Amino acid sequence: MNWYRFYPYGTGTITKADFLVDDKNKKIINESGFFNPGLKNSLKTRFAAYPDLMALVNSWKTDDDLLKILQLYDKK
Repeated sequence: MNWYRFYPYGTGTITKADFLVDDKNKKIINESGFFNPGLKNSLKTRFAAYPDLMALVNSWKTDDDLLKILQLYDKK
C-alpha cells in the first residue's frame, strides 16, 4: 500500500489531498480531501482484523506514524 499527498497549485488556498493506493492492482483505496473522509477512518475499516494496527491508527499523530503503520501492514 502506498500513500501520496497532493497539494494543488494555484487554488488560492493551501489544501491537500491524501491518497492510499493498493500496489497490487494500482487502484485508489481512499482519497481524502475537502469532501471525503480522512485516511484514519479508511484505515480503521481496512485494519479491523489487526488489533495491533488498530491501536497504532488510534494513536497516529504525525506523517511518520502513518508511514510506520503502512510499513507494518505491508509486512503482514
